[in-house]
Amino acid sequence: MSSADLYEARLQLNKINLEYLQLNNNIVKLAFTGTKYEALLKLYESTTVTFVGDQPAVAKLLKLEKKIPGLFLIGGIVENRFMSIHDLKRYAELPSLQSLQGQLVGTLSYPIQSLSRSLAYHQMELSSSLSRYITDQTLPESKECDTSSSQE
Repeated sequence: MSSADLYEARLQLNKINLEYLQLNNNIVKLAFTGTKYEALLKLYESTTVTFVGDQPAVAKLLKLEKKIPGLFLIGGIVENRFMSIHDLKRYAELPSLQSLQGQLVGTLSYPIQSLSRSLAYHQMELSSSLSRYITDQTLPESKECDTSSSQE
């Protein structure tokens, strides 16, 4: 990778809130030994670049991999889980957490809404029946008054 390509890659990574780190493999080995990241030591056998970010931007990183020549993703840690490139691609296809939470809320609230409608239906039906009954009872009286006044 040329220095111009490297600079462009860093700019693109910065846009998606990822930091580009090229660390000495010996330092990485010392840092990861005895931690939950020890399984990653196998990835640091040759020159390896690490991307670090607060929010998982897996889909954006996969798109960026296609644009940057010489960049090959081999795996990553997302939400404290080591994932292969295949796992990262599957993760990128998942809907966002907010949309899944919205679907869950809708699914959980449906039975409550259905029960509420069922209970309210009978009250509305009774109210409408009583309304019709009252209207039917008052109509004959008003007709009788109209017919008696017209006969005089």
